[in-house]
Amino acid sequence: MTNSSRCATARHAVLLLAAMAAAPPTASAQHRSEDVRVSEIAIRDNSAWMNFTDVGWLSTTSGRVGPVTRPRIAAGDQVTVSGQTVVANVIVATRHLADLRLPDGSILRAGSITCVAAQSERDLPGNGERSRRWIYVRNCQPLQ
Repeated sequence: MTNSSRCATARHAVLLLAAMAAAPPTASAQHRSEDVRVSEIAIRDNSAWMNFTDVGWLSTTSGRVGPVTRPRIAAGDQVTVSGQTVVANVIVATRHLADLRLPDGSILRAGSITCVAAQSERDLPGNGERSRRWIYVRNCQPLQ
């Protein structure tokens, strides 16, 4: 890694920490994370997936559409996976304040940052039961 890359990475980390210090904690039951809106993220370790929930008359299905292969997502970008598109109008970075065990048994360590990109607030996961598409990034770096 070059000195300019290290400086840029450090600068982004300082910007993120400053933004998160100003942001209120999420309304999660145990306040174990902090959310902040960002305008661009870098995807690390190929850790981004497009997900879906389809609410039907008799049943609801949800799961993964497929992997997102691009290195960055900025506000307004159109991201297409397997013929399905999400316009990333809303990008939320979440810094985890404590270790968190996920349903698959893996652990998000305290200090790790995950991100979600969606077309609107309503399309973010957890905002009621409705059909939606969103992008989840397990290991991301906010850039702005």
